[in-house]
Amino acid sequence: MTTIRKRKEWIARTINEAVGTITLQAMRQVADDEKPVAVGDALVFDTTKASNAVRQYATLHGFTQRLGDATALSAGATLEEKFDAARQLVEHYESGAESWNLKASRAKVDPEAMLAQLVATLPPERVAEIVAAAQAKLANAQG
Repeated sequence: MTTIRKRKEWIARTINEAVGTITLQAMRQVADDEKPVAVGDALVFDTTKASNAVRQYATLHGFTQRLGDATALSAGATLEEKFDAARQLVEHYESGAESWNLKASRAKVDPEAMLAQLVATLPPERVAEIVAAAQAKLANAQG
């Protein structure tokens, strides 16, 4: 049975960094159990065709928006916490980082979790060999 609800409509945006385009596509979903469908033709904006002045302003506007978004913390956040969130993002970008997202570049690596994932892919007899060799090295290192 199809559940009919108020029609949901939006404009989907897709960025293609390789060619410098932004594609806008009208989308519509009529029922909860139906897939969204594209409505009409897509609009493709080729950013390389914009003037240098417009591209420079768009860059500044994008960074301004991004820094503002970083300060949008929970209602209980202090002014200092909000300002610090923006400061961390500024430091991230000014460091020359390639990642747009601060979290992606600061993802913590858990060596134990990585080791557990690797060990899980090995046959049990191989794990036993590796553990025995590691224990022998540790014993030799301790004297």
